[in-house]
Amino acid sequence: MRVRMKDVVFLLLVMTVVAAGIQSQPPPGQGQSLQERTVVVDLVRVINTAEMGYKTRSGGSFAGWTELSGSKEFAKAFERFSHSDPKLKDINVKAAPEVISGWRLRLTISSNAKSYFVVVSDAADIQCSYAVISDEEGLIRQARAIGCSGQ
Repeated sequence: MRVRMKDVVFLLLVMTVVAAGIQSQPPPGQGQSLQERTVVVDLVRVINTAEMGYKTRSGGSFAGWTELSGSKEFAKAFERFSHSDPKLKDINVKAAPEVISGWRLRLTISSNAKSYFVVVSDAADIQCSYAVISDEEGLIRQARAIGCSGQ
């Protein structure tokens, strides 16, 4: 069997196009762009910073979303972080739980208001349920359903 150079070139071209197509598709759990995820992480930073400021002013209690988003601590943190991420200014704090289009925000305060948990999840990511989470410790984490791979 004789292989012609033109067939080899054609085969390499097809393989390159297929490989490029596979690489351009986001892995499961990556429905949103990196830029959107950066805005979500920055929103969680704003919430963490505002909660700490609110706790100091209130004598040790954290605030729920309605109270926190209307506070001077939130305004100050929002202003600070929106300088480095102008897309953060696109959020609509009054549209909770979808303050960022395509993302759901849940801020849960404990019954004694001494702890909180915030989850901002990708509403479009049904398969992997990608989310950015944090709590009163201030660490920001990424989460996805067990069995999902990707970044």
